[in-house]
Amino acid sequence: MTNVVSELKGDTIYYKLINGNNEIYVAVAQKENNCLVVTFDDETLDKVTSEIFTNIMNKVYREASTNGLEVKCDKELFFKKVIDETEDALILDVEPIGFDGQIKLDDMSLYMCIERPVRETCKALSDKGIMTLMSSANANDVKTRYTKIDMYKHLRGDGHFNIGNGYAWVMIDWASLSQENKRLFTQLNSGEIQIPLTETEEASFEHNCKLNRVPFKQSELVKFFEVVDYYKLVIGLVTPNQLPQSSSEDTYFDSVKSGYVVDNSLLNHGLDFRAVVIKCPIDENTKVSDVNKYFNFIVQKLTMQASKKYPILN
Repeated sequence: MTNVVSELKGDTIYYKLINGNNEIYVAVAQKENNCLVVTFDDETLDKVTSEIFTNIMNKVYREASTNGLEVKCDKELFFKKVIDETEDALILDVEPIGFDGQIKLDDMSLYMCIERPVRETCKALSDKGIMTLMSSANANDVKTRYTKIDMYKHLRGDGHFNIGNGYAWVMIDWASLSQENKRLFTQLNSGEIQIPLTETEEASFEHNCKLNRVPFKQSELVKFFEVVDYYKLVIGLVTPNQLPQSSSEDTYFDSVKSGYVVDNSLLNHGLDFRAVVIKCPIDENTKVSDVNKYFNFIVQKLTMQASKKYPILN
């Protein structure tokens, strides 16, 4: 079995393959200005399979995210080595991407940091100047559709964001939205603008609502959260329900919001902030193309705006 190991020497990270007693250096990542530049050794590149390449790039993106850097890599090599998924893939067959942090969106980071079913949605939102915070659409979201959501929380060490049991989802920074787009989300939350559901999506949605004992209303598909730092809340440094209300949309948000306590990279974004989660009901037969079509309805209604921040993704 071949393992990929990283080794830090000064400002350079060396990546090597270990198979038994054999070690081969295959790539290096060096910090240059605000970038982490990764290059592969030409002599050993043939030993770097698509799986190994993806493993290395995952490590690179985690390192870059931790240090607030962008990633640079030969694009031709990148897209030659990575394995793309198909539109007909089942969500049940999509492996979770364990990325959790801040990264600038580009063609490569979209592939490495965002799961295929929500990749186009996150890119389309970013193209409109809207900041995505996190996203999820993988096998765990399907497998946990029979698990009740007891609390909206995610602390370090949890294996899954239980916010998504039975849903593919994308989290959006409320503060990054224009007033026009805030208004659209309040209309989606209230049901004034209806999201069309297929029979399968409607059945999955009804199942989720019954399981979690929540109303069978569209407000469960476009949900508003005040995100709070759990530990700062415990020691009294964060006071919920104190965010500024600068518009009628902010007031509406606070009148229907739920609390979401976290201890993860979302805290790099702020100790207390508003977020919108758009959710697509999924089951064992939901495909990537189904999720794309569902979210596309919402994204197309949003208007172009000036980008205020750049994305934190998962």
